[in-house]
Amino acid sequence: MATYQRNEVNEEVQYAELTGMTKSSWRELTQNKRDRILKLQFVKRWHGTQFFFDRPYPIMQIDAPLTKLLRELVGSDSLFYGSSEELAARKGADRLQSRIEDPNNFRKLAFGNDVAEDDAQLLDYFVSTRAFSRTEDGSAR
Repeated sequence: MATYQRNEVNEEVQYAELTGMTKSSWRELTQNKRDRILKLQFVKRWHGTQFFFDRPYPIMQIDAPLTKLLRELVGSDSLFYGSSEELAARKGADRLQSRIEDPNNFRKLAFGNDVAEDDAQLLDYFVSTRAFSRTEDGSAR
């Protein structure tokens, strides 16, 4: 059986994520071997080291077939199970992370007049820019 970590066996879960050495071993598998996980009726899709189920299931209903296949494929079955709520929160966090990582999303900052005027720290932002430094040392003429 997998390590449930903070999950109860009757808790309904929407996804599973590989952890520890199971995660490393999974990444070394060929695409064809990884796709064998889709033969489990409850696995809708997989992405990276996460398996997404077609609906929420009690852990005790899905754990045995999932861990059996993982042991067969990679020799271990270290998993974390997550609920629908955790999955929704994770998707939001992943979306935010992908936007933060893209430098094109931060080419300019736009403030409405009322926001900029009421920002007590606005002068600090301006002072820390290259434009201010060039103005201050006289090179921006």
